Amino acid sequence: MTAARDDTSAAARRAAEQPGSGGIQVIARSAEILRVLGTAPGGMTQAELCGQIGLARSTVHRLLNAMRDEGLVETSGPRGRYRLGPAIRRMADAAWRGGLGGLQPDPAKDE
Repeated sequence: MTAARDDTSAAARRAAEQPGSGGIQVIARSAEILRVLGTAPGGMTQAELCGQIGLARSTVHRLLNAMRDEGLVETSGPRGRYRLGPAIRRMADAAWRGGLGGLQPDPAKDE
């Protein structure tokens, strides 16, 4: 796991420990799942995601179901591998067309 992912996971854990931060916690955890899936072109199983992120399988299952309902992730194949969904592609295309394509990525976030 890279330092950036370690920092993100640590941020998610800190958010989980703070009372009243449920919305922030859900967003942080969902974003971490999306980041991890973004590094796995062949997709990942729930078990693989749990191992990579360090969350309970029930939590990952709940988040994946919510993100699938919104088109942020999709499943493929007989083993139910998850990958980034069509809504992510549409958002990326819109960001690119909207002028964000000329911006340079932050290398600290991509590590």
